[in-house]
Amino acid sequence: MHKMSALILFALCLLYQSVPAQREPTAEKKADDKMAKLIDEVSKLSASIERLSRSQMALVLALQLENQQRRAERLEDRLSNIEDMSNTLKSEIDALESRLANIEKELLSSSNINRREAEQQARNSIREQKGDLEQQLLELDAKRLKINSELDELRRNIEVLTTRVMRYAVQMDD
Repeated sequence: MHKMSALILFALCLLYQSVPAQREPTAEKKADDKMAKLIDEVSKLSASIERLSRSQMALVLALQLENQQRRAERLEDRLSNIEDMSNTLKSEIDALESRLANIEKELLSSSNINRREAEQQARNSIREQKGDLEQQLLELDAKRLKINSELDELRRNIEVLTTRVMRYAVQMDD
């Protein structure tokens, strides 16, 4: 009987030892499930943060693009004004050249005693005015070149920004 008790006792010990072992896998499974859920949540949050980051970058780039486009429009307006002023100056220069070519006719109506001296003074005055206008025209041409250079740079920037905005927009759709 002693052997039987020892066997029963041994069996109970084995049973007792196996019960906690059976409980551990369920606790482990619950812990693994919780860990898997946490990892899934972290992955989802990470993906959301990435989407928000791309969205924010796309917005920043879009604002930069809009700013560059407005700047380009202002430069184009300035360029148009310079063209108008340049055309006006050219017209004034043409009018002065016409006056120079017809100075004798202009002076015929004048009652100056010394016609040669009056003609020379008129020619000098017209040439001076013409020189001033030509100088203004040169300055406008320099401004036009500078603005064209700035516009070329802006257009390249606008093209790059447009490409980047489109790339981020496509990434946001993914």
